[in-house]
Amino acid sequence: MLSEMDSWHHIGEVLEGYVASPRQTGIAYDPPYDSPLEDNFARCLIPHLSARGKLHKQVGVSTICGRFIFDFVASLGDRKVAFECDGKEFHNPHRDEWRDAMILGAKAVAVIYRMRGGDLTYHLADSLYLISRYEPQLFTADGLRRLQAGSSAEARSYKPSPDQNIIQVTYKDSGSLHSLLIERKLQIPPQGIREHWQYLFSYAAERNGGNLDEVMKSYRGGVEHGR
Repeated sequence: MLSEMDSWHHIGEVLEGYVASPRQTGIAYDPPYDSPLEDNFARCLIPHLSARGKLHKQVGVSTICGRFIFDFVASLGDRKVAFECDGKEFHNPHRDEWRDAMILGAKAVAVIYRMRGGDLTYHLADSLYLISRYEPQLFTADGLRRLQAGSSAEARSYKPSPDQNIIQVTYKDSGSLHSLLIERKLQIPPQGIREHWQYLFSYAAERNGGNLDEVMKSYRGGVEHGR
């Protein structure tokens, strides 16, 4: 879950405490976590991760619109992958979109995976498997095999695309349809594509950042008045 402070910092002052932090976990299961969703996510993810990587919890990121906290950042070499576990009671999708834009603009991570609480509760195995299709380097070969073996037929039929920013799998249970959905936000978009987060970040940067709520309010006012 993301949180923030009103103060803001220059671009590049990112990933505070990423090295030598008391909250750094390596590949060990390291409770307590901030919520039951995060605890279960970490407990189920960690056994599949490569020993060459790290998993960090509650990683601070400074942006032009305040300081935010990632639930988890996995790293292997220079690649840093963020995971957000969204319980409904803690998240506002519109505000999260702005927060993610500021973080991606700060170049703190290569990609953000934002997962819904319901999917983490009812489709966690499929969520992990789908992420492994995009981030296989984070996992052991045995971990990849076990994730595939534990996934549903619907998840295994999913065809990943490097340009995809929404990962979606549809299930049919007792005649009704429901979907697993994971947002995948890339810091470097596919060539020739300008993502919505880039427009939001540019808007904030043109105003020298500041308090995120004030930036969002200014943006809404401009849209309402046709600017």
